[in-house]
Amino acid sequence: SATSSGLAVSIITPSVPTGLSTSSIQLNKGTMNWSAVANAHHYDVRFREQGTSSWQILYSTATSITKYGLASSTTYEWEVRSSCSPGNNGSVSAWSSTQTFTTLTPCTAPLNPVTSGIGLTAATLDWDVVSGAWGYSVRYKQLSQGWGAWTYDTVTTNSLSLSGLPNATSYHWQVATMCDVNGTNNSGFTSLTTFS
Repeated sequence: SATSSGLAVSIITPSVPTGLSTSSIQLNKGTMNWSAVANAHHYDVRFREQGTSSWQILYSTATSITKYGLASSTTYEWEVRSSCSPGNNGSVSAWSSTQTFTTLTPCTAPLNPVTSGIGLTAATLDWDVVSGAWGYSVRYKQLSQGWGAWTYDTVTTNSLSLSGLPNATSYHWQVATMCDVNGTNNSGFTSLTTFS
């Protein structure tokens, strides 16, 4: 009989990821983030719409993952765990605490666009305030100009005063709601409003 020399074995037990957060939340997506875990080969993320029972498992070798194709105005839950080997054949950590985030609510277009204070070379464009709006994108042009001739302006009030316009000229204009400063959640434009 023979006895081999001693062999040292290191047992790796991955820890639960910490530093959980959600970023870049939009109408149809969100990015889930966490801090790196020593000796982790990859991370499993389980994800579901709040109130449902079935989890979808996502796989990431990075410390974040973006989920696309989400429904707007909907709350989602997610958890993450670390794994020290491919295919979860080795040790995995427990799941993290449950995190939630809610996708954005679509912006609604302003109502009641009207033109007031029409003078020889000036006019004021007005519309109803939209609750939750950061600002508004307004575009206007002469009726006789082509579609590429729009002049765009961004305002944080529900009115835009125009001056220095050529007299005896017909214009049309539209306004859209901006629900965030980045312009990632805008409504569509209103129908055309015309004035001369």
